Amino acid sequence: MNRYPPSRHGSVYLLVVIAMAIAGAVVLSSLEIASGRNTEAALVTESTQARHYAHSAIEYGISVIADDPTWRWTRGDGVWESNVTTDRGTLDLLATGVGGNSLKKEAWKPVILTGIGRVNNSRSMMQVQVGLQGQGVPDIGEVVFSNTGLAIWPLEDKSGNEKDDQVQGNRARFNDGIEKFRPGAVPGLGAASAPWFAGGSHVLMDIAAGYESIRTVSFWVWANSTSESQGVINRDATGFSNGSWACFIGTGRVFGYVESNGGPAAVSAPISARQWHHVVLTLEDSRGVLYLNGVEVGRTPTRSLGYWDASLNTEIIYAGASHSSSLPGSTTVSYPFTGSICNIVLMGQPLTATEVKQLFDGYPAPARYKVLADTWNRASD
Repeated sequence: MNRYPPSRHGSVYLLVVIAMAIAGAVVLSSLEIASGRNTEAALVTESTQARHYAHSAIEYGISVIADDPTWRWTRGDGVWESNVTTDRGTLDLLATGVGGNSLKKEAWKPVILTGIGRVNNSRSMMQVQVGLQGQGVPDIGEVVFSNTGLAIWPLEDKSGNEKDDQVQGNRARFNDGIEKFRPGAVPGLGAASAPWFAGGSHVLMDIAAGYESIRTVSFWVWANSTSESQGVINRDATGFSNGSWACFIGTGRVFGYVESNGGPAAVSAPISARQWHHVVLTLEDSRGVLYLNGVEVGRTPTRSLGYWDASLNTEIIYAGASHSSSLPGSTTVSYPFTGSICNIVLMGQPLTATEVKQLFDGYPAPARYKVLADTWNRASD
């Protein structure tokens, strides 16, 4: 009987099975590694998106501070936004004082903004400390007193019902309207605050020697809006003629107005809302000249001023509202102003263009909100 060599088919099959098993294990291992990498990549993506949402919350908070001058009162302390839905997650925004304390109403107290972004189990938190930065005080004495300075009312840091002027000690009396005066809604000039006029709040400045001979009116103004008519500062004369003058805002412009023996005259220029502007109205023998931020922007026609009878100019000066039969205004307080007015200066001589520029340059720049410090961290819930 012939005997055939042993068959090798079984060994071949076994090798094939082993090879397939090894290949399967390699594939499974590769899939596990790929899956782990995909999971890690997803976590990195979600963490990055969460951080982006936290940063977006902070940017929104900073925009609120920049755009809404009443944020300290209307939004206050604590949660500003909660669980706001984004395209892939949510965000929160909180505002507190430094060290976890409650948010202060004083303008120069910093605020801590906390932004939290969430995407699935990834969470990112960012904190920034935002505060005012400004420095310097007005250096205007040489210009003012060489032109018969009559009064300087900074109207800064309103802490009572009256403020003395810095020349003759006369009083500026704060009168609350529907809304009470609040200091520091708008960053003031340099290191100072400025009062917030709203709801009919206005200031009355008492009569003093020399006030009947006012020839230059200077002030800084920040208007919340410039579209509607608002009285900024005005002075009536007895009988509302031959000596009345006024500065007011309306239709996107700032106006200088005067009534004299030659009849009424007005001059105006465009003005932007929500920005500080330095306004000067000079009253010369033959004309009124209006300056904005140190530059002449217009003058009344020469024929319109006869000049007025200065002895009739004896009424109280109003700031923050109109009190006049002139346009705009009435014999009662009307056309209330919303915004801030500060550094009112009255002089007995009309300034020249050069002196107006020197006066403007003598004021420090307005303070600004800036990010003073920031921190960031992330965690997986």
